[in-house]
Amino acid sequence: MSLTKPKALRPGAMLGLVTPASVVRQELVYAGIAELERMGYRTKLFPHALDSCPLNYAGTRENRVADLHAAFADPEVDAIVCTRGGWGAAELLPLLNVALIRDNPKALLGYSDITSLHVWLQREANLVSFQAPMVASDFAKGSPDL
Repeated sequence: MSLTKPKALRPGAMLGLVTPASVVRQELVYAGIAELERMGYRTKLFPHALDSCPLNYAGTRENRVADLHAAFADPEVDAIVCTRGGWGAAELLPLLNVALIRDNPKALLGYSDITSLHVWLQREANLVSFQAPMVASDFAKGSPDL
């Protein structure tokens, strides 16, 4: 089966922001959002992106998966950008809805622990995703354009 390539991002694209791994510092997320918007993108921060739980997780597994599923399902979202990597993304793999993701293909951007999601997306959903800068880890520091 061939891989599905998400559409290219253009200025004005809506970026869905999620935190599928470790907890993130709120001020870095907002600094990253400001940089993405300065670059001409629109952003949508999903409800659990700023959550935290014990062991440094960014919320419960169920809430992190809910945000990922909502971002894939949202017709307004053109691509999904992770706020940071860290620890915990691999725990989401058994909970991911492959049919929902296949029916709503879009780019997932991130690196570090997000790599487990990239591998799953390619193997299970036949979807191309990208190792790319993240909101709090990179764009908060004024990273280059997508």
